[in-house]
Amino acid sequence: MIFSSYCGECQMFQPEITRLAEGLGNLIQIPNKEERKSYLRTINSMVKHLQKQHKLVSKGQYVGIGLAIGAGIGTALGAALDNTGVGTAMGIGIALAIGRYLDDKAKKEGKVIQHNMLSLEILRR
Repeated sequence: MIFSSYCGECQMFQPEITRLAEGLGNLIQIPNKEERKSYLRTINSMVKHLQKQHKLVSKGQYVGIGLAIGAGIGTALGAALDNTGVGTAMGIGIALAIGRYLDDKAKKEGKVIQHNMLSLEILRR
């Protein structure tokens, strides 16, 4: 269960989740883009709460962060070694391995939220 029975904010989301789930089948058919955006804003506020208060992460979050940090550190390392290509590759490789490990660990602990693809598909219509 993702929502905590001990968290007041999670409890406040319960009726909203029921409402959203009931309207999910019709969401894509709603011609009013503002209604679809409102639906997504509600989902995103729930996701942000789960990430901040319950330490859940998006799928691939650690790999993305690791690649950004690894590229920067690797470039600096490469500049110090007079070979930015090798340094950047080393930084990215190490960061990718660490990020992948952390993503796999979060998945095993059940702390991953997969929500972004649904949002993109709904807004596209």
